[in-house]
Amino acid sequence: MSGWGLVLLLCVFMIGHPQAPKGVRIDLRGPSAASLAQSPWTQTLGVYVESGGVFRVNGEGVRKQELKESLLQELGRQAVWVVYVEADENAKFGDVVYAMGTIEDVGAKVVWITPGMRKEWDKEKSK
Repeated sequence: MSGWGLVLLLCVFMIGHPQAPKGVRIDLRGPSAASLAQSPWTQTLGVYVESGGVFRVNGEGVRKQELKESLLQELGRQAVWVVYVEADENAKFGDVVYAMGTIEDVGAKVVWITPGMRKEWDKEKSK
């Protein structure tokens, strides 16, 4: 087939099958958290890091070595794999980083509740 024949076929297929736009829509609004009433998943998963290297998965104490298995067990019951992480002010930063890394390793999204966020939420809650 000649070069012109290929160009003709290419034009016919491009006109007959236009490409759909591709990409990911990004919404650049300010940070906010969905309220519990708006969320279709009312049960959340949280990891709290206490001083002394104590990890709590939804309030249940687990050892550092058991954190990954405990997360996988809890996430198996979740439709959305989001884990909220909060730490005691005396917790070691390395323990917090370990918790976040473990959460990402199992494939979940980390939402870090900083002390500033906690103060703001508590202030709004007390109104």
